[in-house]
Amino acid sequence: MMGPVSTAAREAGGYALLKPKDHERLRRIRCDVGEPTDRPPSFVEEALIEALPGATGYPPTEGILELREAAANWLARRFNVECDPETEVITCLGAKEAIFHLPMILAEAETRPRVVYPTPAYPVYRWSALFAQCRPTPLPLVWDGAYELDLAAVSDEVWRETSVLWLNYPHNPTGAAATESLYRTALDLADRFGFWVVSDEPYIDLYRPDTPPPLSALEVGRKRLLVLNSLSKRSSMANYRTGFFAGDPEAIALLSRSRPGFGVAVPYFIQKAAAKAWLDDEHVAKKRESYSQRWDILRPALEALGLEIFQGICPFYLWCRLPAGEDARELAAWLDREIAVSCVAGDGFATPGYLRFAATPTEADCKEAAERLGTLRGKRPEGAASCCVPLSGGRLP
Repeated sequence: MMGPVSTAAREAGGYALLKPKDHERLRRIRCDVGEPTDRPPSFVEEALIEALPGATGYPPTEGILELREAAANWLARRFNVECDPETEVITCLGAKEAIFHLPMILAEAETRPRVVYPTPAYPVYRWSALFAQCRPTPLPLVWDGAYELDLAAVSDEVWRETSVLWLNYPHNPTGAAATESLYRTALDLADRFGFWVVSDEPYIDLYRPDTPPPLSALEVGRKRLLVLNSLSKRSSMANYRTGFFAGDPEAIALLSRSRPGFGVAVPYFIQKAAAKAWLDDEHVAKKRESYSQRWDILRPALEALGLEIFQGICPFYLWCRLPAGEDARELAAWLDREIAVSCVAGDGFATPGYLRFAATPTEADCKEAAERLGTLRGKRPEGAASCCVPLSGGRLP
């Protein structure tokens, strides 16, 4: 008989990925997981190795000063924003844990129970609210509105009950960009109603070379604002688990007092390597070009299947709208079964009728995926059973 299980654990569910069975003919090409397949820059790996000898003791949860200074240096170079590395920057063990733990620190579950976030959305926003005993409050984004939040449509009553408003631009899964007016409206509302705005910006350095660099919320203000960033996508350092918060010094102080109890300090040798990554922009420019090329390879093959591709600013994902009436989960399973190319159904982002493809396989694999997709032009599944089974973790969020 199972022991006690929290209500949050029962309700959170798991990732809406499919666990593919072995394919009898083809090597599987993974376009489902937003996980870089490129290696980090060689100078990052070298810095990590150099820092390993003598790395004893517990690392500081707030981050070594060298790393916080490197993060502040990047903010100044990239956005012309000056942050004090000692009072306005704190490191985290990658963005996921930071998202998950943040409402436990900044949300008043009894008096302001709402954690507001956009949808389609990264599912951890919802999970973090549940485990903080808060009320997940999704705000719908729509294709025809360029996936920008309509904050004016939210009632004053909802804002009075809100502790945290999450923003996420460039947006996962669509690649949409935010406008300055959106950030300004969000911060004005936060000042008026007293909640925190947290802008999750891990894709902000990955934009198409023919578009202007996307804005950070820090370019608009700092009061009641935290910005979250990581090196997982920017520098292909997902395995390193390293990122940082920057913004309102009062919020940073709250995180500094609370986070040591979570056991989320980044190992010293990883912090040393991360500092090198934040100080270099050349490798990121190459990644922008590479992801744009992969996106351009996949797009015509998906359009030939009758899918409509949203033209966002970030080339990391392709967000595809299906013809009316088609089931995204069935189509995703069919693609995996027929040609061993995996993707994620929009149902996993609370948005049925869409598919998300990650442009993360190598360029050669993207070309191979496009060729396989081309063999299915004019075809559709006939309702056969899926060759995929859900990952452990249960139902779709």
